[in-house]
Amino acid sequence: MSLFQFGAYVDGWQKAQGGAAPSAPSDAEYDAMVAASDALDARAAARGGEVTNGDRA
Repeated sequence: MSLFQFGAYVDGWQKAQGGAAPSAPSDAEYDAMVAASDALDARAAARGGEVTNGDRA
């Protein structure tokens, strides 16, 4: 594969994936993700460390 072909491949993949670099989450979004993770960990700890699909709902 030539460098040109690889560049064309990367350009096509980026267009298919939305093209732009993702933005970082806001402080509020980050805090919400951490709170959700903490809640999942607490439910798993109450079961003895096992995370089930019902915990993720």
